Formats: sequence, structure tokens, C-alpha cells
Amino acid sequence: MERLAAPSEAAALAHDLANTIRATVWRGEGRARDALEALDGVRGEVPLELISLRYYSEEHARYLRAELLQKLDRDAEARRWFIAGFVDTPNELAFLAPVTLHRAQLAERGRDTVEAVDAYALFLRLWAGCDPELRPTVDEARRHLTALGRP
Repeated sequence: MERLAAPSEAAALAHDLANTIRATVWRGEGRARDALEALDGVRGEVPLELISLRYYSEEHARYLRAELLQKLDRDAEARRWFIAGFVDTPNELAFLAPVTLHRAQLAERGRDTVEAVDAYALFLRLWAGCDPELRPTVDEARRHLTALGRP
């Protein structure tokens, strides 16, 4: 990816995409710190003509960054990314349920029961009709909601 010839106005985007791929692979290998470091170079320098196209909007990089911050117990930073990182983006609706689940988990971990309950309840409504392979995630969220005192 980094060796591909790209127009000068898209060179930063090609670099960002390469770093996002690298970070995704490293996350899968359990190298969370390395993955997060790779994302430090992703700056969102997307040519204006491409900004509204979902493949170039860098939402995956933002989501990955937030997940890694959560994994590394940097909850305040993760929460900021989950709250603000997907507003008015091309794939905002696609990320809404997973982002809501992460927000619930972070709130629960931070002992903010009200926010955790609200976020788990919203997540369960959003994924009520999810695909069968996602059902274990829904069931786990329901268990957390019940443990917080809400059936």
C-alpha cells in the first residue's frame, strides 16, 4: 500500500490506510500498544472529494483506536473517541450499536450505572434482530444489564 503510486493529494490517505491495516493486523496478534502507535500517524487527511465515501472516511481507524484505548485501560480517551468519533460520518449508523456497547462497558467499568443501563438498553434495542452469529454478544449485554438491576 505504501509503495503504490498515489496522486500527491492522496499520499497522506494512502499512508493512513496502510497504518490502519497494520494496526488491525497487530491488534489481531495481541499487540495492542504497537497497533495504537501505528494509528498515531493516522491524521484524517482525506481529500475533500473522498471525505463522504465510506471507504475513505477512516471510521475503521477511529473505531480501532477507541477499542485499543479501552483495551489498554485508557477509558477516558476511549470514551471520547466513542462519543465523538462517529457523529455525522458516512457509516454512523453501522457503528451505532457497537459504539453503544463499548460506551455501556466503559460506563459500567467506571461505575456510572445510569449511563451503563441506558447504553446497554439502547444496544439491546438496536441489535434485537441481529444475525445469529452476533446473538452471544447480545446475550452477554443482557446479562450485564440484568446484573445492573434492569431486566
